[in-house]
Parts: sequence; structure tokens; C-alpha cells
Amino acid sequence: MGQNWPNNNLNFMQLGDIEENIITISGNSNLQEEFFNYALKLQESSYLITDYILEV
Repeated sequence: MGQNWPNNNLNFMQLGDIEENIITISGNSNLQEEFFNYALKLQESSYLITDYILEV
């Protein structure tokens, strides 16, 4: 069975018995590109939230 988080014995490779629960972190080594993509997604999500709020 999985562990409750947070706890003192952190082990991200053993979150449970099911392989789907294993955390995989991936990213680009180019920080400029990562932050640019992050900013684009933040802008898009801000637009969608604002659009939804104004429709209600």
C-alpha cells in the first residue's frame, strides 16, 4: 500500500505497488526555453479562466 505524504522517510521511487504511481520528472536542460513554455501556458490558462468568469 502507498505511503502518506509528507513523512520523514521520503522515497519518491516507492509511492505504491502499482507502477503507474511512480513519479517521473522530465525537463529540458535549457531553462530559458522551459520558462518561456511555462509563461505561454500561464498566459493561456489565465485567458481561459478570465473568459469563463466573464461568461458566467
